[in-house]
Amino acid sequence: MSQADTAAEPGHRSNGTDALAAVAVTKTFERGRVRAVDDVSLGMRSREFLSILGPSGSGKTTLLRILAGLEEADAGRVHLDGSDITDIPPHRRGMGFVFQDLALFPHLSVFENVAFGLRTARVAGDEIRSRVARNLDLVELPMADFGERLPRQLSGGQRQRVALARILVMEPAVILFDEPMASLDRRLSDRMIVELKGLQRRVGFLAVYVTHDQEVALAISDRIAVMADGKVVQVGNPVEVYGHPRNREVADFLGNSNIFAATVDEAAGAGVAVSPRGFRRPVIASVHGTPASGEEVEICLRPEHFVPARSEDDAAVHARIEEYAFSGDAITYYLRMDDGQSIITKRLATAAVESPVGRRLALDVPDGVATVLES
Repeated sequence: MSQADTAAEPGHRSNGTDALAAVAVTKTFERGRVRAVDDVSLGMRSREFLSILGPSGSGKTTLLRILAGLEEADAGRVHLDGSDITDIPPHRRGMGFVFQDLALFPHLSVFENVAFGLRTARVAGDEIRSRVARNLDLVELPMADFGERLPRQLSGGQRQRVALARILVMEPAVILFDEPMASLDRRLSDRMIVELKGLQRRVGFLAVYVTHDQEVALAISDRIAVMADGKVVQVGNPVEVYGHPRNREVADFLGNSNIFAATVDEAAGAGVAVSPRGFRRPVIASVHGTPASGEEVEICLRPEHFVPARSEDDAAVHARIEEYAFSGDAITYYLRMDDGQSIITKRLATAAVESPVGRRLALDVPDGVATVLES
């Protein structure tokens, strides 16, 4: 089994090549009644951008704080470059941490905010000035223009850059991010995310980014670790996690999904043939496990997985449009199948259309796009 295959499994343990790893980490609150992190093992690779994604209360921020040393685990270990750092205090772990509220010193200039860690480490004055200037250039805040400004004189995006420069100047191999874009408006957040990804690729640090925002995770990540109820339930690249969710929790949380009850017919290459309820014919689905012939399962289809059928007779599904929503670049259709089930489909908006409500559609499902969900 390859490293990539191993990393795609929930509960993946460090294999000795991970830059940072949580190993069987558990953290409880309220005297053990609430398991915020439940026996989580997760390896993070050098120079990758890994997002930890999950809803509120899934344990993602608690896990991040344990990695940083800001929270003590009840059980388990944290490894950095193969060394156990579980009992090492945060300031000696050599990792950067970007907080949600940024935590800039309001009374210090941009220069002094970025220089603060270097002064604490007793770095020489000339080197401080050189490193601060270099890192402010890196985040596109030239010292000549921004060095003497106070945080209140900056925009939200500029403050984000200062917080990042303050970490980068210490030259860590790992930077942990606790939803730093949460307070920004959507347009600014989107721009900052693109800039952060580009910066991470150029500098080459391992980024571990906690977020509840699915769009952010899909846009920025090399891999995504999805958490639910204190556990890591799936790890993979964005295409894998979105297109082939492991279970219903992942399918429901990560974008819109259509879930159908189905019966497994037989193996079909790398997947299985299944007969979903209400469909006019079987479809070929991918699988994470090995369901048996005749087994009752659920399958997931994303809205864009439905395509126009070549003919009425070839269609897997017949449905009628009940409502639609135009979002600029795409149109989402809400349909009712002949047996009464509701489905969601999506198409690129290539031209303005008259109201399609009431129109009957013949839809097909290409082989392999459906996924059999684990129960």
